[in-house]
Amino acid sequence: ACAQAVAEAGGAAAAVAALRAYLGDVFVQRLCCGVLCRIAEGGAACAQAVVEAGGAAAAVAALRAHPSDVFVQAHGCEALCCIVSGGAACAQAVVQARGVAAAVAALRAHPSDVNVLQGGCAALYCIAEGGAACAQAVAEEGGVAAAVAALRAHASNVIVQQCGCAVLYRIAESGAACAQAVAEAGGAAAAVAALRAYLGDVFVQRLCCGVLCRIAEGGAACAQAVAEAGGAAAAVAALRAHPGDVDVQQCGCTALYWIAEGGAACAQAVAEAGGAAAAVAALRAHPGDVDVQRNGCRALYGIAEGGAACAQALVEAGGAAAAVAALRAHQGDVIVQRSGCDALYRIAAGGAACAQAVVEAGGAAAAVAALRAHPSDVNVQRGGCAVLYRIAAGGAACAQAVVQAGGVAVAVAALRAHPSDVNVQHDGCGALYRIAEGGAACTQAVATAGGEAAASAAAA
Repeated sequence: ACAQAVAEAGGAAAAVAALRAYLGDVFVQRLCCGVLCRIAEGGAACAQAVVEAGGAAAAVAALRAHPSDVFVQAHGCEALCCIVSGGAACAQAVVQARGVAAAVAALRAHPSDVNVLQGGCAALYCIAEGGAACAQAVAEEGGVAAAVAALRAHASNVIVQQCGCAVLYRIAESGAACAQAVAEAGGAAAAVAALRAYLGDVFVQRLCCGVLCRIAEGGAACAQAVAEAGGAAAAVAALRAHPGDVDVQQCGCTALYWIAEGGAACAQAVAEAGGAAAAVAALRAHPGDVDVQRNGCRALYGIAEGGAACAQALVEAGGAAAAVAALRAHQGDVIVQRSGCDALYRIAAGGAACAQAVVEAGGAAAAVAALRAHPSDVNVQRGGCAVLYRIAAGGAACAQAVVQAGGVAVAVAALRAHPSDVNVQHDGCGALYRIAEGGAACTQAVATAGGEAAASAAAA
Protein backbone atom coordinates (compact mmCIF):
# COMPACT_ATOMS: atom_id res chain seq x y z
CA ALA A 1 0.00 0.00 0.00
CA CYS A 2 2.80 2.40 0.84
CA ALA A 3 4.65 1.56 -2.40
CA GLN A 4 1.42 2.19 -4.29
CA ALA A 5 1.03 5.53 -2.59
CA VAL A 6 4.56 6.54 -3.55
CA ALA A 7 3.96 5.45 -7.15
CA GLU A 8 0.67 7.35 -7.38
CA ALA A 9 2.32 10.48 -5.98
CA GLY A 10 4.91 10.42 -8.76
CA GLY A 11 7.71 8.97 -6.69
CA ALA A 12 9.13 6.90 -9.54
CA ALA A 13 9.49 9.93 -11.82
CA ALA A 14 11.07 11.93 -9.01
CA ALA A 15 13.63 9.20 -8.30
CA VAL A 16 14.44 8.87 -11.99
CA ALA A 17 14.91 12.62 -12.26
CA ALA A 18 17.34 12.55 -9.35
CA LEU A 19 19.28 9.65 -10.89
CA ARG A 20 19.61 11.55 -14.15
CA ALA A 21 20.53 14.86 -12.53
CA TYR A 22 23.16 13.44 -10.20
CA LEU A 23 24.64 10.61 -12.20
CA GLY A 24 28.06 11.23 -10.72
CA ASP A 25 26.89 11.25 -7.10
CA VAL A 26 27.30 7.73 -5.81
CA PHE A 27 25.10 8.26 -2.76
CA VAL A 28 22.18 9.51 -4.87
CA GLN A 29 22.61 6.58 -7.24
CA ARG A 30 22.60 4.05 -4.40
CA LEU A 31 19.59 5.62 -2.72
CA CYS A 32 17.44 6.20 -5.78
CA CYS A 33 18.06 2.71 -7.20
CA GLY A 34 16.75 1.50 -3.86
CA VAL A 35 13.69 3.74 -4.21
CA LEU A 36 12.89 2.27 -7.65
CA CYS A 37 13.27 -1.22 -6.26
CA ARG A 38 10.93 -0.60 -3.35
CA ILE A 39 8.28 1.04 -5.53
CA ALA A 40 8.41 -1.79 -8.07
CA GLU A 41 8.02 -4.32 -5.27
CA GLY A 42 4.52 -2.96 -4.71
CA GLY A 43 3.09 -5.05 -7.52
CA ALA A 44 2.67 -5.11 -11.28
CA ALA A 45 1.10 -1.66 -11.49
CA CYS A 46 3.93 -0.16 -9.45
CA ALA A 47 6.58 -1.88 -11.56
CA GLN A 48 4.85 -0.61 -14.68
CA ALA A 49 4.90 2.93 -13.24
CA VAL A 50 8.65 2.63 -12.74
CA VAL A 51 9.08 1.47 -16.35
CA GLU A 52 6.95 4.32 -17.69
CA ALA A 53 9.02 6.78 -15.70
CA GLY A 54 12.21 5.50 -17.37
CA GLY A 55 13.36 3.57 -14.33
CA ALA A 56 14.97 0.72 -16.25
CA ALA A 57 17.22 3.00 -18.25
CA ALA A 58 18.06 5.06 -15.15
CA ALA A 59 19.08 1.97 -13.17
CA VAL A 60 21.23 0.75 -16.06
CA ALA A 61 22.87 4.17 -16.32
CA ALA A 62 23.70 4.03 -12.61
CA LEU A 63 25.27 0.58 -13.01
CA ARG A 64 27.39 1.79 -15.91
CA ALA A 65 28.44 5.00 -14.21
CA HIS A 66 29.65 3.34 -11.01
CA PRO A 67 31.00 -0.12 -11.94
CA SER A 68 33.33 -0.27 -8.94
CA ASP A 69 30.79 0.63 -6.25
CA VAL A 70 29.35 -2.57 -4.82
CA PHE A 71 26.34 -0.81 -3.33
CA VAL A 72 25.29 0.77 -6.62
CA GLN A 73 25.85 -2.55 -8.36
CA ALA A 74 23.82 -4.48 -5.80
CA HIS A 75 20.98 -1.93 -5.61
CA GLY A 76 20.93 -1.40 -9.37
CA CYS A 77 20.61 -5.12 -10.03
CA GLU A 78 17.91 -5.41 -7.38
CA ALA A 79 16.03 -2.56 -9.05
CA LEU A 80 16.11 -4.35 -12.39
CA CYS A 81 14.89 -7.54 -10.73
CA CYS A 82 11.98 -5.75 -9.06
CA ILE A 83 11.03 -3.89 -12.24
CA VAL A 84 10.90 -7.15 -14.19
CA SER A 85 8.50 -8.59 -11.62
CA GLY A 86 5.83 -6.46 -13.30
CA GLY A 87 5.50 -8.97 -16.13
CA ALA A 88 6.74 -9.73 -19.63
CA ALA A 89 6.41 -6.13 -20.89
CA CYS A 90 8.54 -4.90 -18.00
CA ALA A 91 11.13 -7.60 -18.67
CA GLN A 92 11.29 -6.57 -22.30
CA ALA A 93 11.75 -2.93 -21.24
CA VAL A 94 14.73 -3.94 -19.12
CA VAL A 95 16.20 -5.92 -22.01
CA GLN A 96 15.76 -2.94 -24.36
CA ALA A 97 17.50 -0.73 -21.81
CA ARG A 98 20.49 -3.11 -21.95
CA GLY A 99 19.80 -4.36 -18.47
CA VAL A 100 21.13 -7.82 -19.21
CA ALA A 101 24.57 -6.53 -20.16
CA ALA A 102 24.62 -4.31 -17.08
CA ALA A 103 23.76 -7.19 -14.74
CA VAL A 104 26.34 -9.47 -16.36
CA ALA A 105 28.97 -6.72 -16.05
CA ALA A 106 28.15 -6.41 -12.34
CA LEU A 107 28.62 -10.13 -11.82
CA ARG A 108 31.93 -10.13 -13.65
CA ALA A 109 33.24 -7.04 -11.87
CA HIS A 110 32.47 -8.26 -8.36
CA PRO A 111 32.91 -12.04 -8.28
CA SER A 112 33.61 -12.04 -4.54
CA ASP A 113 30.74 -9.83 -3.36
CA VAL A 114 27.82 -12.00 -2.32
CA ASN A 115 25.26 -9.19 -2.43
CA VAL A 116 26.15 -8.25 -5.98
CA LEU A 117 26.06 -11.89 -7.03
CA GLN A 118 22.69 -12.43 -5.44
CA GLY A 119 21.26 -9.29 -7.00
CA GLY A 120 22.81 -9.90 -10.40
CA CYS A 121 21.68 -13.52 -10.60
CA ALA A 122 18.21 -12.56 -9.38
CA ALA A 123 18.01 -9.90 -12.09
CA LEU A 124 19.02 -12.35 -14.83
CA TYR A 125 16.54 -14.93 -13.56
CA CYS A 126 13.69 -12.44 -13.51
CA ILE A 127 14.57 -11.12 -16.95
CA ALA A 128 14.69 -14.65 -18.37
CA GLU A 129 11.20 -15.24 -16.99
CA GLY A 130 9.95 -12.63 -19.44
CA GLY A 131 9.79 -15.20 -22.23
CA ALA A 132 11.94 -17.00 -24.76
CA ALA A 133 13.27 -13.80 -26.34
CA CYS A 134 14.33 -12.46 -22.95
CA ALA A 135 15.98 -15.75 -22.01
CA GLN A 136 17.78 -15.74 -25.33
CA ALA A 137 19.03 -12.23 -24.61
CA VAL A 138 20.42 -13.38 -21.26
CA ALA A 139 22.20 -16.27 -22.97
CA GLU A 140 23.62 -14.10 -25.74
CA GLU A 141 24.89 -11.44 -23.33
CA GLY A 142 26.93 -13.97 -21.35
CA GLY A 143 24.45 -14.56 -18.55
CA VAL A 144 24.99 -18.31 -18.48
CA ALA A 145 28.74 -18.10 -17.99
CA ALA A 146 28.30 -15.38 -15.36
CA ALA A 147 25.82 -17.50 -13.40
CA VAL A 148 28.07 -20.57 -13.60
CA ALA A 149 31.04 -18.50 -12.39
CA ALA A 150 28.98 -17.27 -9.43
CA LEU A 151 28.00 -20.83 -8.55
CA ARG A 152 31.61 -22.01 -8.67
CA ALA A 153 32.95 -19.08 -6.67
CA HIS A 154 30.42 -19.33 -3.84
CA ALA A 155 29.67 -23.00 -3.38
CA SER A 156 29.14 -22.41 0.34
CA ASN A 157 26.46 -19.72 -0.06
CA VAL A 158 23.08 -21.32 -0.49
CA ILE A 159 21.36 -18.15 -1.70
CA VAL A 160 23.89 -17.67 -4.49
CA GLN A 161 23.41 -21.35 -5.38
CA GLN A 162 19.65 -20.92 -5.51
CA CYS A 163 19.80 -17.72 -7.57
CA GLY A 164 22.47 -19.02 -9.94
CA CYS A 165 20.71 -22.30 -10.57
CA ALA A 166 17.43 -20.45 -11.11
CA VAL A 167 19.11 -18.51 -13.92
CA LEU A 168 20.32 -21.73 -15.55
CA TYR A 169 16.86 -23.29 -15.24
CA ARG A 170 15.04 -20.41 -16.90
CA ILE A 171 17.51 -20.16 -19.74
CA ALA A 172 17.73 -23.90 -20.40
CA GLU A 173 13.96 -24.29 -20.59
CA SER A 174 13.73 -21.72 -23.39
CA GLY A 175 14.71 -24.09 -26.18
CA ALA A 176 17.37 -26.44 -27.46
CA ALA A 177 19.84 -23.68 -28.34
CA CYS A 178 19.58 -22.20 -24.85
CA ALA A 179 19.94 -25.63 -23.24
CA GLN A 180 23.02 -26.20 -25.36
CA ALA A 181 24.46 -22.87 -24.19
CA VAL A 182 23.95 -23.88 -20.57
CA ALA A 183 25.58 -27.26 -21.19
CA GLU A 184 28.58 -25.73 -22.93
CA ALA A 185 29.10 -23.23 -20.12
CA GLY A 186 29.37 -26.03 -17.55
CA GLY A 187 25.86 -25.66 -16.22
CA ALA A 188 25.35 -29.38 -15.68
CA ALA A 189 28.45 -29.70 -13.53
CA ALA A 190 27.46 -26.59 -11.54
CA ALA A 191 23.99 -27.97 -10.86
CA VAL A 192 25.41 -31.36 -9.86
CA ALA A 193 27.82 -29.65 -7.46
CA ALA A 194 24.93 -27.77 -5.86
CA LEU A 195 22.91 -30.98 -5.53
CA ARG A 196 25.81 -32.69 -3.78
CA ALA A 197 26.63 -29.77 -1.51
CA TYR A 198 23.05 -29.13 -0.38
CA LEU A 199 21.55 -32.59 -0.30
CA GLY A 200 19.41 -31.68 2.69
CA ASP A 201 18.00 -28.48 1.16
CA VAL A 202 14.76 -29.44 -0.53
CA PHE A 203 14.52 -26.24 -2.56
CA VAL A 204 18.00 -26.70 -4.03
CA GLN A 205 17.19 -30.33 -4.84
CA ARG A 206 13.96 -29.39 -6.61
CA LEU A 207 15.56 -26.56 -8.52
CA CYS A 208 18.74 -28.36 -9.56
CA CYS A 209 16.95 -31.51 -10.66
CA GLY A 210 14.91 -29.15 -12.81
CA VAL A 211 18.12 -27.67 -14.23
CA LEU A 212 19.42 -31.11 -15.18
CA CYS A 213 16.08 -31.95 -16.75
CA ARG A 214 15.97 -28.77 -18.85
CA ILE A 215 19.55 -29.16 -20.03
CA ALA A 216 19.03 -32.81 -20.96
CA GLU A 217 15.89 -31.89 -22.90
CA GLY A 218 18.11 -29.96 -25.29
CA GLY A 219 19.02 -33.12 -27.19
CA ALA A 220 21.36 -36.07 -27.11
CA ALA A 221 24.54 -34.03 -26.71
CA CYS A 222 23.04 -32.11 -23.81
CA ALA A 223 21.83 -35.32 -22.14
CA GLN A 224 25.30 -36.78 -22.53
CA ALA A 225 26.80 -33.68 -20.91
CA VAL A 226 24.50 -34.15 -17.92
CA ALA A 227 25.39 -37.84 -17.70
CA GLU A 228 29.12 -37.10 -17.87
CA ALA A 229 28.76 -34.51 -15.11
CA GLY A 230 27.30 -37.14 -12.78
CA GLY A 231 23.73 -35.96 -13.20
CA ALA A 232 22.14 -39.40 -12.99
CA ALA A 233 23.73 -40.18 -9.63
CA ALA A 234 22.91 -36.70 -8.31
CA ALA A 235 19.25 -37.03 -9.31
CA VAL A 236 19.06 -40.48 -7.73
CA ALA A 237 20.58 -39.10 -4.53
CA ALA A 238 17.95 -36.35 -4.48
CA LEU A 239 15.15 -38.88 -4.91
CA ARG A 240 16.51 -41.01 -2.07
CA ALA A 241 17.10 -38.05 0.26
CA HIS A 242 13.60 -36.59 -0.11
CA PRO A 243 11.16 -39.47 -0.62
CA GLY A 244 8.26 -37.53 0.89
CA ASP A 245 8.59 -34.42 -1.26
CA VAL A 246 6.47 -34.77 -4.38
CA ASP A 247 8.24 -31.94 -6.21
CA VAL A 248 11.66 -33.56 -5.79
CA GLN A 249 10.19 -36.89 -6.86
CA GLN A 250 8.60 -35.34 -9.96
CA CYS A 251 11.69 -33.37 -10.97
CA GLY A 252 14.10 -36.19 -10.16
CA CYS A 253 12.19 -38.75 -12.20
CA THR A 254 11.85 -36.33 -15.11
CA ALA A 255 15.59 -35.67 -14.99
CA LEU A 256 16.29 -39.40 -15.15
CA TYR A 257 13.98 -39.75 -18.15
CA TRP A 258 15.60 -36.97 -20.16
CA ILE A 259 19.11 -38.12 -19.31
CA ALA A 260 18.21 -41.64 -20.44
CA GLU A 261 16.80 -40.24 -23.68
CA GLY A 262 20.33 -39.24 -24.66
CA GLY A 263 20.97 -42.73 -26.00
CA ALA A 264 21.82 -46.22 -24.83
CA ALA A 265 24.95 -45.14 -22.96
CA CYS A 266 22.99 -42.50 -21.07
CA ALA A 267 20.22 -44.97 -20.21
CA GLN A 268 22.85 -47.38 -18.96
CA ALA A 269 24.38 -44.62 -16.83
CA VAL A 270 20.99 -44.00 -15.24
CA ALA A 271 20.55 -47.72 -14.57
CA GLU A 272 24.03 -48.02 -13.08
CA ALA A 273 23.35 -45.05 -10.80
CA GLY A 274 20.36 -46.86 -9.29
CA GLY A 275 17.78 -45.00 -11.34
CA ALA A 276 15.48 -48.00 -11.72
CA ALA A 277 15.07 -48.53 -7.99
CA ALA A 278 14.74 -44.77 -7.37
CA ALA A 279 11.99 -44.37 -9.94
CA VAL A 280 10.15 -47.43 -8.64
CA ALA A 281 10.39 -46.09 -5.09
CA ALA A 282 8.90 -42.78 -6.23
CA LEU A 283 6.00 -44.54 -7.93
CA ARG A 284 5.31 -46.63 -4.84
CA ALA A 285 5.61 -43.75 -2.40
CA HIS A 286 3.19 -41.45 -4.27
CA PRO A 287 0.54 -43.63 -5.93
CA GLY A 288 -2.05 -40.86 -5.83
CA ASP A 289 0.09 -38.10 -7.34
CA VAL A 290 -0.53 -38.13 -11.06
CA ASP A 291 2.60 -36.14 -11.92
CA VAL A 292 4.86 -38.53 -10.04
CA GLN A 293 3.16 -41.44 -11.77
CA ARG A 294 3.55 -39.83 -15.19
CA ASN A 295 7.19 -38.95 -14.71
CA GLY A 296 8.08 -42.14 -12.87
CA CYS A 297 6.73 -44.24 -15.74
CA ARG A 298 8.63 -42.05 -18.19
CA ALA A 299 11.80 -42.71 -16.24
CA LEU A 300 11.18 -46.46 -16.46
CA TYR A 301 10.63 -46.18 -20.20
CA GLY A 302 13.78 -44.13 -20.71
CA ILE A 303 15.93 -46.56 -18.73
CA ALA A 304 14.50 -49.57 -20.55
CA GLU A 305 15.55 -48.04 -23.87
CA GLY A 306 19.12 -48.79 -22.85
CA GLY A 307 18.78 -52.43 -23.87
CA ALA A 308 18.19 -55.85 -22.39
CA ALA A 309 20.42 -55.32 -19.35
CA CYS A 310 18.56 -52.13 -18.45
CA ALA A 311 15.19 -53.83 -18.91
CA GLN A 312 16.37 -56.64 -16.65
CA ALA A 313 17.44 -54.08 -14.03
CA LEU A 314 13.93 -52.66 -14.10
CA VAL A 315 12.40 -56.09 -13.66
CA GLU A 316 14.61 -56.75 -10.66
CA ALA A 317 13.69 -53.36 -9.17
CA GLY A 318 9.97 -54.09 -9.52
CA GLY A 319 9.46 -51.75 -12.46
CA ALA A 320 6.86 -53.86 -14.23
CA ALA A 321 4.64 -54.05 -11.16
CA ALA A 322 5.07 -50.33 -10.51
CA ALA A 323 4.01 -49.44 -14.05
CA VAL A 324 1.01 -51.74 -13.82
CA ALA A 325 -0.02 -50.17 -10.52
CA ALA A 326 0.19 -46.71 -12.13
CA LEU A 327 -1.98 -47.83 -15.04
CA ARG A 328 -4.60 -49.30 -12.72
CA ALA A 329 -4.67 -46.32 -10.38
CA HIS A 330 -4.98 -43.67 -13.09
CA GLN A 331 -7.05 -45.22 -15.85
CA GLY A 332 -8.59 -41.88 -16.73
CA ASP A 333 -5.30 -40.06 -17.18
CA VAL A 334 -4.19 -40.44 -20.76
CA ILE A 335 -0.59 -39.43 -20.05
CA VAL A 336 -0.16 -42.09 -17.35
CA GLN A 337 -1.69 -44.61 -19.73
CA ARG A 338 0.72 -43.65 -22.50
CA SER A 339 3.75 -43.59 -20.23
CA GLY A 340 2.82 -46.78 -18.40
CA CYS A 341 2.28 -48.71 -21.60
CA ASP A 342 5.52 -47.36 -23.04
CA ALA A 343 7.36 -48.53 -19.94
CA LEU A 344 5.85 -52.00 -20.10
CA TYR A 345 6.57 -52.58 -23.75
CA ARG A 346 10.17 -51.47 -23.36
CA ILE A 347 10.63 -53.76 -20.38
CA ALA A 348 9.00 -56.68 -22.21
CA ALA A 349 11.29 -56.06 -25.18
CA GLY A 350 14.23 -57.01 -22.96
CA GLY A 351 13.73 -60.71 -23.75
CA ALA A 352 11.57 -63.68 -22.84
CA ALA A 353 12.28 -63.44 -19.12
CA CYS A 354 11.35 -59.78 -19.08
CA ALA A 355 8.17 -60.46 -21.06
CA GLN A 356 7.24 -63.15 -18.56
CA ALA A 357 7.85 -60.71 -15.71
CA VAL A 358 5.47 -58.22 -17.31
CA VAL A 359 2.85 -60.96 -17.63
CA GLU A 360 3.25 -61.96 -14.00
CA ALA A 361 2.86 -58.33 -12.95
CA GLY A 362 -0.48 -58.13 -14.75
CA GLY A 363 0.88 -56.17 -17.69
CA ALA A 364 -1.29 -57.83 -20.34
CA ALA A 365 -4.52 -57.00 -18.52
CA ALA A 366 -3.32 -53.46 -17.78
CA ALA A 367 -2.51 -52.85 -21.44
CA VAL A 368 -5.87 -54.23 -22.51
CA ALA A 369 -7.62 -51.94 -20.03
CA ALA A 370 -5.71 -48.96 -21.38
CA LEU A 371 -6.66 -49.81 -24.96
CA ARG A 372 -10.32 -50.16 -24.00
CA ALA A 373 -10.38 -46.95 -21.97
CA HIS A 374 -8.78 -44.75 -24.62
CA PRO A 375 -9.77 -46.10 -28.05
CA SER A 376 -9.40 -42.73 -29.79
CA ASP A 377 -5.98 -41.79 -28.41
CA VAL A 378 -3.47 -42.92 -30.97
CA ASN A 379 -0.54 -42.83 -28.56
CA VAL A 380 -2.27 -45.11 -26.07
CA GLN A 381 -3.22 -47.42 -28.90
CA ARG A 382 0.37 -47.51 -30.13
CA GLY A 383 1.75 -48.20 -26.69
CA GLY A 384 -0.91 -50.73 -25.75
CA CYS A 385 -0.48 -52.71 -28.96
CA ALA A 386 3.29 -52.61 -28.50
CA VAL A 387 2.90 -54.09 -25.01
CA LEU A 388 0.79 -56.94 -26.34
CA TYR A 389 3.22 -57.52 -29.21
CA ARG A 390 6.27 -57.63 -26.95
CA ILE A 391 4.60 -59.82 -24.35
CA ALA A 392 3.34 -62.30 -26.95
CA ALA A 393 6.85 -62.50 -28.42
CA GLY A 394 7.99 -63.93 -25.09
CA GLY A 395 6.76 -67.42 -25.96
CA ALA A 396 3.67 -69.57 -25.99
CA ALA A 397 2.76 -69.02 -22.35
CA CYS A 398 3.00 -65.28 -22.77
CA ALA A 399 0.90 -65.36 -25.94
CA GLN A 400 -1.74 -67.35 -24.11
CA ALA A 401 -1.74 -64.80 -21.31
CA VAL A 402 -2.48 -62.06 -23.84
CA VAL A 403 -5.41 -64.08 -25.20
CA GLN A 404 -6.80 -64.68 -21.72
CA ALA A 405 -6.58 -60.96 -20.97
CA GLY A 406 -8.67 -60.10 -24.04
CA GLY A 407 -5.74 -58.85 -26.05
CA VAL A 408 -6.89 -60.17 -29.41
CA ALA A 409 -10.11 -58.15 -29.53
CA VAL A 410 -8.49 -54.88 -28.50
CA ALA A 411 -5.67 -55.31 -31.00
CA VAL A 412 -8.23 -55.86 -33.77
CA ALA A 413 -10.21 -52.83 -32.59
CA ALA A 414 -7.07 -50.70 -32.64
CA LEU A 415 -6.28 -51.74 -36.20
CA ARG A 416 -9.80 -50.88 -37.32
CA ALA A 417 -9.93 -47.56 -35.46
CA HIS A 418 -6.55 -46.27 -36.66
CA PRO A 419 -6.05 -47.53 -40.21
CA SER A 420 -3.77 -44.63 -41.19
CA ASP A 421 -1.34 -44.84 -38.29
CA VAL A 422 1.64 -46.93 -39.27
CA ASN A 423 2.74 -47.61 -35.70
CA VAL A 424 -0.64 -48.91 -34.61
CA GLN A 425 -0.82 -51.05 -37.74
CA HIS A 426 2.68 -52.40 -37.27
CA ASP A 427 2.36 -53.29 -33.59
CA GLY A 428 -1.27 -54.38 -33.86
CA CYS A 429 -0.42 -56.81 -36.62
CA GLY A 430 2.74 -57.83 -34.80
CA ALA A 431 0.66 -58.61 -31.72
CA LEU A 432 -1.78 -60.76 -33.68
CA TYR A 433 1.07 -62.59 -35.42
CA ARG A 434 2.87 -63.35 -32.17
CA ILE A 435 -0.34 -64.36 -30.44
CA ALA A 436 -1.16 -66.78 -33.26
CA GLU A 437 2.23 -68.40 -32.74
CA GLY A 438 1.16 -69.37 -29.23
CA GLY A 439 -0.59 -72.54 -30.36
CA ALA A 440 -3.81 -73.76 -31.90
CA ALA A 441 -6.07 -72.16 -29.32
CA CYS A 442 -4.36 -68.82 -29.81
CA THR A 443 -4.62 -69.08 -33.58
CA GLN A 444 -8.31 -69.83 -33.22
CA ALA A 445 -8.80 -66.83 -30.96
CA VAL A 446 -7.23 -64.53 -33.56
CA ALA A 447 -9.42 -65.97 -36.30
CA THR A 448 -12.59 -65.74 -34.24
CA ALA A 449 -11.96 -62.06 -33.39
CA GLY A 450 -11.51 -61.13 -37.03
CA GLY A 451 -7.77 -60.85 -36.79
CA GLU A 452 -7.07 -62.17 -40.26
CA ALA A 453 -9.35 -59.61 -41.88
CA ALA A 454 -7.87 -56.78 -39.81
CA ALA A 455 -4.32 -57.83 -40.72
CA SER A 456 -5.28 -58.12 -44.39
CA ALA A 457 -6.75 -54.63 -44.33
CA ALA A 458 -3.58 -53.30 -42.77
CA ALA A 459 -1.44 -54.97 -45.44
CA ALA A 460 -3.61 -53.47 -48.13
